[in-house]
Parts: sequence; C-alpha cells; structure tokens
Amino acid sequence: MDRSKIEKMTSINEAHIVRRLIAAILDALLGIFLFFLLSMTAMTAIANKAFGYSDLHQVYARYQTASHLYMYQQANNDGSVSLIEVKDYEKEIDPEKDSKIISIVDIDTETPSYVLEHIRYYYLSFLTGENIEVPESVTREYDIVKDNLVDPNYDKALENGQLPKEFYTEEYFSKEILKVESDGQYYFDVDENFKASIKEGVDETAVMKYIKNVGYSAQKGLYYADYMQAMNKRAKWIQVFIFVPPYVLVMCLEYLLVPMLFKNGETLGKKTMHICLLAKDGYAIKKRQVIFRFLVFFVEISLSLFVVGVGMMSFVTGAVGVLILFAATLISKTNRSPHDYAAATVVIDERTSVFFESPLSEKQHVDAFNENISSLNEYNEIGKNVIQVGGEIIDPELKKEIESKRKEK
Repeated sequence: MDRSKIEKMTSINEAHIVRRLIAAILDALLGIFLFFLLSMTAMTAIANKAFGYSDLHQVYARYQTASHLYMYQQANNDGSVSLIEVKDYEKEIDPEKDSKIISIVDIDTETPSYVLEHIRYYYLSFLTGENIEVPESVTREYDIVKDNLVDPNYDKALENGQLPKEFYTEEYFSKEILKVESDGQYYFDVDENFKASIKEGVDETAVMKYIKNVGYSAQKGLYYADYMQAMNKRAKWIQVFIFVPPYVLVMCLEYLLVPMLFKNGETLGKKTMHICLLAKDGYAIKKRQVIFRFLVFFVEISLSLFVVGVGMMSFVTGAVGVLILFAATLISKTNRSPHDYAAATVVIDERTSVFFESPLSEKQHVDAFNENISSLNEYNEIGKNVIQVGGEIIDPELKKEIESKRKEK
C-alpha cells in the first residue's frame, strides 16, 4: 500500500505528560469519591446489619476501658476535656458529645501515681477476672472475655504465654513488672506486703517516663491477647467485605466500562483533557487492548494497595505505588506506562492527531484519495486542451460542465 501520498494527512502527537498527570488526578479523585461513597454508606450499613460491625467496635472499646489501660475522653461544651472512668461510664458519658478512647499513658497528666494505679489494676484485677468495674451494659459481653483471660489449666496457660491467676500478686507486679529490684529500684519502694509506691523526692518526669514504658508493654500484651486478636481478625475480614467490593466496582466502572464505551479508550479524565489511547501500530485501539490494559493496571494498583493487607496503610502504599508508576512513565523513552507497554498502546493528543481506525480504512482512504487526484488531473487536462486554445473559448457549454464537475470533486 502506497502511504507516501497521505503522509501529511496522518499525524500522531503524543499527549504532554502534564496533561496526562492532570487526567490521572481527575480520575483518581472521582474514583476515591465513589469508593468512599459506596464503602462508607451502603457497604458499612450492610456490614453493621449482617455482621454486627459497629457492635464489634463497641465491645472492643469496652474491653479496652475495662482493663483500665484506656479511658473515655469526652469534649465538653466549654472546650475542656473530661476523663471518664469505666465505672462511671453509664452516668457520665454523653452520646451527644464527642468522645473517644484514649490510652492511660497518653492522657494529659503529670501524676505518676495515677497512671501507676491503672496499670496495677490491669495486672492484679483485669487479668485475674476479679474486682472488675464495668457498667451494666458491658457485663454480658465482658463475661466472654473474663472466661478467657487466663486459662485455669497451669500447663496450658504457660503454653499460651499466660500465667495462672495466683501468679498475679503484688509481689509479681512489683518484681516482674515494675522491676523494683533492678531497673525500677531508683523509683519505687515496697512495703511488707511487697506493694510498690513511688519514692519521695524522685524526678517525677523520669518516673513518669518509666511508668509509661511499663504501660506501653501492658497495652501490647492486651492487644495480643487471644480474645482481642480474635476480634481484630473478625474486624479485618469485615473490612475486606466493606472495602474490596467497592474498590473492584469503581475500578471496573471507571477504567474499563467507560473506556469501552468511548471510541478511543478514554477515561473521563482523559476525555476532559482531550487525550486518548492509540494502538502502537498507529491505528485506533481495539477493545481487547482496552481490556488487557485495564487488567494490567488493576494488578498494578491492587498490589500497591493491598501489599500490607486492607486498612489505613493501604492508602499509603497505594500512593507509593502510583508514584512508582508515574516515575516509570517519566523515565521511559516514549513516556509510556507499564500497562501501555503490556497492551501495546500509546496516549496521544486527540485534538492534533489524525489516524485511521484500521489498515482497511487506511487503504480505502488512500484508494479514494488517489482516485480523486486522478480524476482531478484528468478534468484539468480536458479543460486545458478543449476549453481554451490560444486564449479563446471554443465551447462555453463544455467549460461550464467541466467546471461544475470540478466543484463536485
């Protein structure tokens, strides 16, 4: 096929990288909006109804506060903050006010003994399931935890990294937790019952730092307790149900269905920025290329999002993955992304590029073009030889007929 006569009519101009970036950002913003709209409304409502997701969060928070390693912090109307002990939860918490769970070691207090007493309560009361102060609404759920705090079987308890109830004594707490005979000897005194108290005259900042480290260790132990891990595991599976289906739906809608509907594989962002996809061979992109390009892109984004599982870190790893993709696009010689290489596509400027849909349409265009040129030359030659000879018109009627045909061509 002779392409020489139409070279000037065919022009492929790659899209500028800045316009491609803007298009990608527009698509991403739309996708994030749709994702949160679906996950935080419909899917969360379904999860609450079908799996008790919100109830699970409440029970988890109640276990935290019942341990005394965490407290409710409530914002008051005057801008102040109230710390509510778990025993006072029923009468003091106001559901209309903003409240949250806060770690006992992170509260705004300079009283080491206050924090120490909460940690002591965790080891001597919570872990033994005795003397536990919980509101009535928590009792039913807490009984489930109480039965699993410490395995009554000594050997099995040691196997699970636990200690039998009788080991949680003041002596155990002072020696093993506060380490009054080694690291904590500078901060604590013990009485005849081996109960530890903070020494007089010690640097309160230093002792507070030491006690906070003890508290962080206790919180770590609580987090990895079997019953807490069981709730965490269940919550993670529910989060998969909440987040993964909307993610897949939005990706398919925005990056597969919309490009399949548009002629040149554009997303809404690309359509807005007047850029489109073209096959590497210079012809219009085929549907199978749109599908394959989407599959590769879907794998790229999914790997970056879920490399550490489903959770808040997914947004961080996802952003890193997108930056890596953009960097790969920048350093390639033709500014093509990995999914463009995989699908043999290029991103072009739609407004300044001229291309054919297929080799057949190109051939038809060339044939028609050559035929028109041939006819035009033929009529020009007839007009030259018949209409004028020596500058005089021979047949005016023939001249009109030929000029009319020229205009039609």
